[in-house]
Amino acid sequence: MTNYSKQTLIDNIAELTGTIHTDLQILLVEYPIPEQFWVAPASMSGRYHPQLSLGVGGLVRHTLMVMWWVTRWARFVDATPLETQCAVVAAALHDTYKGGWADEWTTTVPEHPLIAAGQVEKLARNIDKLGLPDEAATTFRKVKCGIKTHMGVWSPDINVLDYETYNPEHIGSMNKIQKMVAL
Repeated sequence: MTNYSKQTLIDNIAELTGTIHTDLQILLVEYPIPEQFWVAPASMSGRYHPQLSLGVGGLVRHTLMVMWWVTRWARFVDATPLETQCAVVAAALHDTYKGGWADEWTTTVPEHPLIAAGQVEKLARNIDKLGLPDEAATTFRKVKCGIKTHMGVWSPDINVLDYETYNPEHIGSMNKIQKMVAL
């Protein structure tokens, strides 16, 4: 086992962004993270991520690195503090269902961005039960958008006909959160 937990993610977000918006704190606390996330390697095959991201806890180390890079990218795109926080939270959650719903993760599930984004959408639909104002649902959906499209043109829900929207040459047409998470 590793010593990683939700608190690891929350502490890193606060350190990277200086603060965490209340809505995003609640999202992080309520978001269900599978146990496998904390121990899985970033790449099940060992081919697609650097050595640091392999082995037990590699996926969390990968996630922490992505969160750091997102804060650097945020400066480049002149993101607001809330946009930066939404993007960093999306980065924190982007691979939480990388192995899908299985108890043992042996391969990357191509639809993992949709599963993770779906968990955020469930929370957005129940915003009143979380005691948050209606506008919190909009904040949650910004995070959802970043998660859902974190694989850029390889994201499972992107229509091939919309390729130009996600082509790096046309990155200006993407919203800032998508730009920051789809490095």
